[in-house]
Amino acid sequence: FAILFSGLLQAGIVAWGVARAGLSLRLRFIAWGPGIKDFFHLLGPGILAGGVVQINIMAGGIIASFQDGARAHLYYADRLYQFPLGLIGVAISVVLLPKLTAALKKNDGSAPGLVDESLITAMFLTLPAAFGLAVLAEPIIATLFEHGRFTAQDTAATAAALIGFAAGLPAYVLVKIFSPSFFARLDTRTPMRLAVLSMVVNITISLIFFPIHGHVAIAWATAVASMVQAAGLIIIMWWRNYHQWRPALVMRLVKLLLASMVMAMLLFFLPRIAGGDWLARFLDLSLRVGLGVGVFVVMVLGLKVVRVSDISRWRGHSS
Repeated sequence: FAILFSGLLQAGIVAWGVARAGLSLRLRFIAWGPGIKDFFHLLGPGILAGGVVQINIMAGGIIASFQDGARAHLYYADRLYQFPLGLIGVAISVVLLPKLTAALKKNDGSAPGLVDESLITAMFLTLPAAFGLAVLAEPIIATLFEHGRFTAQDTAATAAALIGFAAGLPAYVLVKIFSPSFFARLDTRTPMRLAVLSMVVNITISLIFFPIHGHVAIAWATAVASMVQAAGLIIIMWWRNYHQWRPALVMRLVKLLLASMVMAMLLFFLPRIAGGDWLARFLDLSLRVGLGVGVFVVMVLGLKVVRVSDISRWRGHSS
């Protein structure tokens, strides 16, 4: 019932926003025409391209059902990595698509800049999140879930899956960032084809390595499949001249990666707070997260990847 209530609340907020914008929500008959035909022509491939991560997770869950407890371990790990994916990747792609469509209609040369800014913003948030989830997988899961029937063995198994998902998190977000470049050009078939390739890669790797590595193979298969999909989008965008990887952009991404790696190394070697109770685990995790965020922000500011004004501007856009 909590999910039902939250869904109704979300729908109500959207309806309120639509009403404030002066738009009507009345149902009315729409005559079939070229515009509607084109819409449904693009809809199917778009749905498949946009939902491939969830499809891969579902396929992995079916395979994981042959191992006791595997589906539960994958489920808990999936909940944790879906949070930054939805918060970062989905949110930015929703904002990017209408802006990119408008820029392409104006043909004023601003589209590449929109993609670059979205990419830097997304990686500024995604790379430290991915490294943080990987390095702090066990402390996070132990703090959140290790009570009742959820044992230390369950924590270790779920953490192993979370590390695999975290490795693919940047690729998942890149897919969300680059797909609008095709959607804005009314091309849903190219992302769909890459989504199908991603599913084939995911299922193939899962079937090959599941008998050896169990549920962990499914997490890594999902990550590798998303990497293949992201790489395909990047290559095709470069080939079609949708986006060019300028040296300045690449250097900023390298610096973000370096800052994330330094943060991860610090978190990995930082001594833990003694004690096995929940409060000790919570304090230890809070200290690590706070310290990691601080180190990362200081590094990206010191490396001049972003400026304080950039962070303030992003916060302003999100509010």
